[in-house]
Amino acid sequence: MTRFLLFVVIALGSLVARADVEEKGTDIQFFSPATSWRVAIPKGDWIISQEKRRPGGTGFYYMLSSKSRLLHFSIFLDKTNQCSSGEDCRAMFWRNPGPMYKDPKDVKQYEKNGFQVVQFHLDGVGGFPIRQANLSAHMYKDGYWLDVHISKVGSEVPSPDSMISLLESITVK
Repeated sequence: MTRFLLFVVIALGSLVARADVEEKGTDIQFFSPATSWRVAIPKGDWIISQEKRRPGGTGFYYMLSSKSRLLHFSIFLDKTNQCSSGEDCRAMFWRNPGPMYKDPKDVKQYEKNGFQVVQFHLDGVGGFPIRQANLSAHMYKDGYWLDVHISKVGSEVPSPDSMISLLESITVK
């Protein structure tokens, strides 16, 4: 039994050592083992609700939620040659944003904190009578598309202020 527990501890420890997300100081950091930089957000009360990795280590996806902020945050680090700048990546996203983004309202495009942003809201999501405010933010660095999505839901259209504040707090270091 002791050997089995030792094996489990070693196995889990080795998984953590190869992870592409980690808490470091006051941040949660997302990265590819193939890059020298990391994308960081302030730690707070974020809970990881979903994670995916592309075979071969060319793509990493995380979805998190924060009860205190009432926000959802996702990041996809994707090694790609389909776009070559934040503007290109944003344009590629916006040409085909996916079926969840039907009839976006109050669409604005701008640059913030090095990201190329599309800000919009949806009236009704997945058939539910809610309003969802969205920021889709894009950056391109060293062959990777950094695709960040921040959203907030409410019975009325939520103010984008807390989403913009989170976007402004993201660092790439």
